[in-house]
Amino acid sequence: MDVHVSSSKGVDLSQRIGTLTITSTFFGISTLGIALRLYVRIKIIKQPSWDDWAIALAWVGMAIYLCLLGLLVKYGLGVRKEYFSPDWYKSALMVTGQNG
Repeated sequence: MDVHVSSSKGVDLSQRIGTLTITSTFFGISTLGIALRLYVRIKIIKQPSWDDWAIALAWVGMAIYLCLLGLLVKYGLGVRKEYFSPDWYKSALMVTGQNG
């Protein structure tokens, strides 16, 4: 069920692209920071503690969130419902268990 946008209306995709761009950029920056911290704590100091593993676990959660965000954007996050074709909107409501 991919996004089927009605061709008669112009859709501004900047919010969708901006959402992924900003989230991916900050994820990349945080990945670099976390990698440097873990490298220092594990290789140089040789004394990782519970907070290092908590940070690594939080990073995994953020990676999962970023994957899910990509799917959400693919399937219509950031697009107003009036821009979707009626068939897509009806099937999306049916999948979520709502009545249109």
